[in-house]
Amino acid sequence: MSKSRQIAIDIAALAALAALTLIFFWQIALTNRVLAGLDIFAYFYPYRDFASEAMRAGRLPLWNPYLFMGAPLLANSQVAVLYPPSWPLLWLSAPKQVAWSIVAHIWLAGAGTYLFGRVALRLRPLAAFVSALVFALGGFLGAQVEHPNQLSASAWLPCLLLCIEGAMGRGRWRWLLLLCGGAVAAVALLAGHTQAAYIVFFGSGVYALLRGWPEFRARQFWQGLRGVGALALMAIMGLVLAAGQLLPTLELSGLSVRSGGLPYNEAASFSLKPGLIFKAFLPPLLWEPPFSEYVAYAGLIGLILAVIGAWAVLRRKRGGGACLGLALIGIFLAFGAYNPLYYLLYKMVPGFDLFRAPARWLLLYAFGGAILSGIGLEVLPWPFKRSPAAKGPEPKPGSGWASLALQVWKPALALLLVVELLIAGRQLAYSRPTAPSAFDSMRTAPSHLVADAAYQSIDEPFRFLSISDIGYDPGDLEDLQSLYAGVLPEEAIYDLIVATKMKEVLAYNLPLRYRIYSVDGYDGGLLPTKDYVTLEKLFLSEDEIWPDGRLRQQLRQIPPARLLSLLNVKYVITDKTQDAWIDDVFYDLEHTVPLGVLTLSELPRFETTHLGVVSYLTGTADLPNGAAVAEITIQDPDGNTVTRTLRAGEHTAEGLYDAETVAHSEARVGHRWRDNEQGSDYVTVLDLDQAIFPEVITVESLLPDERFLLRGLSLIDNQTGTSHNLSVDPAYRLVHSGDVKVYQNLDLLPRAFIVHQAQQVSGEDKALDLMRSPDFDPANQLLLVDAEAKETAPGTGESSAKIISYEPEEVRIEASLESPGYLVLTDAHYPGWEAEVDGEPTSIERADLYFRAVHLPPGVHQIAFSYTPASVRAGLGIGLAAWVIWLLLCIVAIIRIGRKLPSSV
Repeated sequence: MSKSRQIAIDIAALAALAALTLIFFWQIALTNRVLAGLDIFAYFYPYRDFASEAMRAGRLPLWNPYLFMGAPLLANSQVAVLYPPSWPLLWLSAPKQVAWSIVAHIWLAGAGTYLFGRVALRLRPLAAFVSALVFALGGFLGAQVEHPNQLSASAWLPCLLLCIEGAMGRGRWRWLLLLCGGAVAAVALLAGHTQAAYIVFFGSGVYALLRGWPEFRARQFWQGLRGVGALALMAIMGLVLAAGQLLPTLELSGLSVRSGGLPYNEAASFSLKPGLIFKAFLPPLLWEPPFSEYVAYAGLIGLILAVIGAWAVLRRKRGGGACLGLALIGIFLAFGAYNPLYYLLYKMVPGFDLFRAPARWLLLYAFGGAILSGIGLEVLPWPFKRSPAAKGPEPKPGSGWASLALQVWKPALALLLVVELLIAGRQLAYSRPTAPSAFDSMRTAPSHLVADAAYQSIDEPFRFLSISDIGYDPGDLEDLQSLYAGVLPEEAIYDLIVATKMKEVLAYNLPLRYRIYSVDGYDGGLLPTKDYVTLEKLFLSEDEIWPDGRLRQQLRQIPPARLLSLLNVKYVITDKTQDAWIDDVFYDLEHTVPLGVLTLSELPRFETTHLGVVSYLTGTADLPNGAAVAEITIQDPDGNTVTRTLRAGEHTAEGLYDAETVAHSEARVGHRWRDNEQGSDYVTVLDLDQAIFPEVITVESLLPDERFLLRGLSLIDNQTGTSHNLSVDPAYRLVHSGDVKVYQNLDLLPRAFIVHQAQQVSGEDKALDLMRSPDFDPANQLLLVDAEAKETAPGTGESSAKIISYEPEEVRIEASLESPGYLVLTDAHYPGWEAEVDGEPTSIERADLYFRAVHLPPGVHQIAFSYTPASVRAGLGIGLAAWVIWLLLCIVAIIRIGRKLPSSV
């Protein structure tokens, strides 16, 4: 066959692969439907949306002010800001960027596999095409569509191995392929999934060693190390070319919760369970596929061909031993915690302690098994081929349909494989995209915040905190189900409903999508920082803190208002799953208020005949029946009052009630506690003996030490059968009640403010103790951890701070002080932020564990905070210079190849 015809066949094969990729992924590529799985919807879409907007405006997005109260963005490698293949897609919406990135990388994985099979193993076109089908359209990559950065990095494995093969040769293309391998290594690192890149490099190293095994056996050690040497050079080039990403990421990793490595139980989480072997390796034709991390099917036909190929390799009838070794090692490592040697690797091999989900090593099996499938197809004999022991002329294949069948049975087998993979793919996430409204539509709670933010002046930014595990049902659940029934599959409707609920409470990273500043965030990589986790200890015990953020899911009640004020939290979003309807009266049970005395004013004008009270006692086991525990006074606009006394055993009781130890009777149970079914809230309805319009309600505990805890109050009008619930925490006002509730913090501190009292604190634990104390007043006190407190003095006049401009990488503030003090900006303290006061550089102190503060003398000052980290400047400079040198070397290599071409013709 002529070379031109071979090239034409190869081009046709790659074009056919592109067509098949579109057929498999047509629903996300060629329709307006979107993927809405957890990570892709609530993590990747917001990041893509924000980063793309910045890059379209010609700005390199270095900082993300919307999550975790500020965090580095470019340094977060999962955002993949510097990944070149994503740049042509920047003008698409975030879901379409992700969709077309998936399609492109699936094709890239298949094309690389096809070329690897053709060049490295000399497979015939059909056999190489089958290998490409199995790797690109099989289960492993298909199941990773909801982790597009992992898919992107994994797709470069065949290309890197192809470059290693070329660089190991002695032809004129060797140096160019070595340079190409360096570029492939760089883009694999820039793709945004460090673990996948690690697996690609590790697997390539294993492949290079196995390829050199014959030379090692022949004691030709230097020859055997050619592949390893080539990979080492490529890796070094890749590290230098990707410096713009790697240096900021390295800086972030040192400040990350993962900086010391993961504990073994976390590093070994998501190991391939032995009981899932069949579901992992066989296509989901008769069952639901397992969790996406465990999916690695090659198709039943592909698996059979791979076994045949492995047998041929073992019997040395065909090359490919390195690919067989790669497949076996991938399976071996994927078992993780179920592999007794994995712990040794975790302890001894650098990198194994940095990542979780050992099942991701199935990438090596997926590629190695795909190559073995192609080998298996190629070694299958033609039915009419003469046996080597036979004598005489080779038998003829016959004529007519029989002859045609004998000649096309291998292509027919490949076609059956395509059909099988297509059917199996119907069970994966890419075959059940949901309606575009999952991404585009706005819900009522975020609308309230967005509208408020739009009307605020530039100097009044605010944050919110969400507390919900999205266990509630949206009010329009039935409408959504009926609207899309028969239009979308059931799984896609489910994804739409989950997305709807996540949007309502602004879960995970969705605040970034709406450009709303959030205390919380979600990340499975280098964020949040250790400082953020330290701050979380104000609200949670250490064993309750998750390493990836999601404070929303861990909090069980709204934190103290004074601490949320420090965090610039104006709004708190909660669902209603813990509220209660009792006797057709709604009680808002979001707050637990230990009394004391509580006075509620600014009440709604509501005619009231009865007052519903939900409460419980603590530490009162010795109280007898009838003991007075609290007094409630209701005053109307004319000054008339009604007083009622709450008594133990009648109106309320010990929350954790034990009949054998509690002296008083158990009152009427209105609600069981969320986190302890043994605990109870008690409900009573007090008859006011008249109809009045309450103006002020006072609830005073008659017990010491805050033993009476108020949970809810509702005004009830028995004349009309209506009621109106009240928020019992005076620090908050309920400003929205729909599917979820939105509370406004009435004691909000601005984002930037002046403090005249600073205290040096030795160690984070001491700072935490001071900040937990109710005596800590963040508006007037500043804690500097392990930093010397400079001169301050009580303000002799009114101090003020006004934000003039607030951009992600630059904040400008005007401050006025009549005595020395500190300007506090409650954005995250992080290396790379620099400050100037009236044009002169000044130091930024770490304030109140997490924030920024600069010392100011008396007077009016202009303060500028800017984020231009040295790690970014150095990384981009090194990377840009490296790419220029790489391009020049490629030009030289191409010229040298061109000069040699005439003599080789």
